[in-house]
Amino acid sequence: MSGKTAAKLQFPRLIETTDRDKANRLDAAASLDAANPTVRALAAAVGGLGSTPEETAARILRFAQLRIAYAGDTGRTAAATAKYGPEPGTEELADTLTIVRRGHDDCDGKARVCVALLRSRGIEARIRPVMQRGQFTHVQAEARWKGSDAHKLAQDGGWILLEPTAREALLGESPADVIARTNRLWIHEK
Repeated sequence: MSGKTAAKLQFPRLIETTDRDKANRLDAAASLDAANPTVRALAAAVGGLGSTPEETAARILRFAQLRIAYAGDTGRTAAATAKYGPEPGTEELADTLTIVRRGHDDCDGKARVCVALLRSRGIEARIRPVMQRGQFTHVQAEARWKGSDAHKLAQDGGWILLEPTAREALLGESPADVIARTNRLWIHEK
């Protein structure tokens, strides 16, 4: 070696968690991401300066749909997680900037990016876990704001659905019970 000490590789602590806990952790993490100055700058660039909350939300949704490819958790990423890190199938919860830099993640990562960017722009947003037959199967984002057409899109308590995994979904739309085309593969929810 050239006098430099090799950095010791450390893996994040793996924890057992419930589905509800995972959603809560994602939501809290998106809040931390939203405070990052680089995330705030990205949100301003993507959302557009001076646009309405609805236009901002639509632009951020489109960014997550098209610029972040859908890719399920592989468990072993980044050169086999630096030579055999986390086990295959391990859920990976990356931060917003990591997801944007690498350009892919699964539904929870795409939703986290939406929520973080929306919050960076001052729009109230949250993670929405999707439960089907008692199973946590999917993650979406929701946002709400006061505005001209917000009431037309709102469903539950004024929250407007954002579905970042389906390329064709608009604000307030979900491709539930239909085949939805993502930018990597086809998903089908029954």
